[in-house]
Amino acid sequence: MKKFFNLMLITLSLLIVTSLSGCYKIVLDATDSDIPISLNDDKSGKIIDNFEIEIKSHHIIYGLVTLNDPEIQRAITKKVKNVGGKKAINVVITHEHSFIDGLINIITAGLYNPTSITIEGDIVY
Repeated sequence: MKKFFNLMLITLSLLIVTSLSGCYKIVLDATDSDIPISLNDDKSGKIIDNFEIEIKSHHIIYGLVTLNDPEIQRAITKKVKNVGGKKAINVVITHEHSFIDGLINIITAGLYNPTSITIEGDIVY
């Protein structure tokens, strides 16, 4: 009986530790972008529009494995070119678990973890 109790205690401890960990990450690499992307206001040009882009990112096993690359730079470039702009400034990236994301995570017991990425900014000509 004591061995069973110890085994259950170890299993419970491992479940708690793994449920509190994850390797979610976001990468904005604008070095090879066709347009300049800036996280701040560079004061040159005229703001012609603003944008908000929502992207889903998919992870499995408590966020330890990422299934897709959200390609933030590509989404921003496409939005700027569609409007006829020259660059993106004041870019803000928010990475979060929405209510639905959390619900799916709970239902799948942490095996599938979707997250929501929101990108906002201004388009300059």
